[in-house]
Amino acid sequence: MFETEKILSSLNRPVAIFGCGVSGRAIERLLKHLGAQSEYYDESGADNVSADFSDFHATRHELVVYSPGFPKDHEWLARAKKQKAICLGEMDFASIFWKGRIISVTGTNGKTSLTKFLTESLRCNGQDAFAVGNIGMPLSQLIPDLNSPDAIAVCEVSSFQAESMEHFTPDSLLWTNMSYDHLDRHQTLENYFQAKYRLIQRLSSPRLVMGQSVKNIASAFDQKIPDFAEIVDSTDDCGARIPQDSIFNRLPQRENYMLAHRFWKISGYPESDLEMAAKTFTLPRHRLAKVSEWDGVSFWNDSKATNFAATLAALKRFGHKVHWIGGGCFKGGDLKPFAENLLPHLDGAYLIGETARPLQNHLAGRGAFVQVYAGLENALLAAYMRAIKPGVILFSPGFSSFDQFRGYEERGDSFEHAVVELKQHSKKLN
Repeated sequence: MFETEKILSSLNRPVAIFGCGVSGRAIERLLKHLGAQSEYYDESGADNVSADFSDFHATRHELVVYSPGFPKDHEWLARAKKQKAICLGEMDFASIFWKGRIISVTGTNGKTSLTKFLTESLRCNGQDAFAVGNIGMPLSQLIPDLNSPDAIAVCEVSSFQAESMEHFTPDSLLWTNMSYDHLDRHQTLENYFQAKYRLIQRLSSPRLVMGQSVKNIASAFDQKIPDFAEIVDSTDDCGARIPQDSIFNRLPQRENYMLAHRFWKISGYPESDLEMAAKTFTLPRHRLAKVSEWDGVSFWNDSKATNFAATLAALKRFGHKVHWIGGGCFKGGDLKPFAENLLPHLDGAYLIGETARPLQNHLAGRGAFVQVYAGLENALLAAYMRAIKPGVILFSPGFSSFDQFRGYEERGDSFEHAVVELKQHSKKLN
């Protein structure tokens, strides 16, 4: 309580906002709603925003609120803390003012889809639910207009957001799965796990649902999982009636339904509402969806696959070998076992980006066609020329997009545009 009072008192002076993107703008709007002033700081220097945060700047602020992209050891945060300023992430700060319930969703893969599905299911149940957080809409954005004790914020929480939580207190936590990711920031799998484990420590009630892989990794690190945790094994249907015509009957979305079903069961909601939502649910874009098909070749976009586990799950979805386009910005991890796990699923590997050459070295001479290409369009053309009908061309990078694109959305859009152009060109040739 004392800390909260101190935060409220700090609003009497201008609040420093680190980052002027979507989160930063939402923070500014929330602060205006609270009657507080703010000043932006962003290393890009965009829109005449200060690109520096000096010792002098630090003395002017008692509170700093920062976007998720700021690492907790950033020099600006260190400078602010040296001057005794309170430093909070956007979601952590916004949660102080949110009046409704919070359901948090985290994990290595599937958390955006699960967040969206839970939100739609809760609405089918007649509740005011909103998907926020890492899904695209900051929690801060809800508060000026939609803050109510009856509302539910379904928050997708990344490890970047979770690692520094001090005030965020979810009522429930769904932790989808756990595997290697973001090692460029967290350095080790254990650090990555501990960042997310922070959410368990912040729970305000004993409502925790997690995948079996989370429990396995917790055991490996000798980290205790609370006795009240509900562990979900996606190979066991647990009595769930997955609608036959829904996306949840196929990997990798089956795990998300199992998690949602277990949460639904312990919450006491009627299963019919969950089934109703599942029948109409569609995945957010760039998550393993067919883009087009002609001449016996289907083209699949899975640009959101930014880690090894996501790509392997996509490959297993088909049950036969495919022509795989992959590669991108390295986030850490061991490429050798990843390459070995890829091999049984490959008719060919068409590699792009920063990790293309290292991956080629691990895959070459192992029986599959492997080649490096300068860009996505060239890789797609090569895959199409080699594809034996019927065949599958899968774009599931396995790495982040920031070596060649501004984000996975732009990368996925580029792939889909290239497929359209290829189709038009192939029709002209025929």
